[in-house]
Amino acid sequence: MADDTVSVVLIDEERAKGAITLEDGKRYPWTAVRNKRGGWIIVLHNSFPKRGTTLPRLIKKKILRRLCGARLAA
Repeated sequence: MADDTVSVVLIDEERAKGAITLEDGKRYPWTAVRNKRGGWIIVLHNSFPKRGTTLPRLIKKKILRRLCGARLAA
């Protein structure tokens, strides 16, 4: 997962959206909203296997790292 790209669009202070493209070319769109504690809740919009894979967790970690570094464009 070294060549993955994450795009982030901050809609406002509370919402963001984007997509992550994996090195195999698969693209997974996502949205995120802030929770009451100020953290991000990330929702992936493609289906993943329910068991036996850590892919959704790894993808969410990559999105979160990129999202925390993003700034709202004024």
